[in-house]
Amino acid sequence: MKKEKRFGERLKCLRKIAGLTQVETASLVQYSRSSIEKFETGDKTPPVRWQENILEVIENHIKKHEKV
Repeated sequence: MKKEKRFGERLKCLRKIAGLTQVETASLVQYSRSSIEKFETGDKTPPVRWQENILEVIENHIKKHEKV
């Protein structure tokens, strides 16, 4: 499986666990909604350092809302 696809699948899975839409995710990570969609489908991939940052932001969102 291509790296781009694996990142996209992980992103989509985390986004859904967090209960976020693509628009909400885009706002959190400061990308466009269309970029989030392309990341999830594997059509586009951000640099590795940004991949880690994107996933970390979503994971932190999940942790923050688990405590509520």
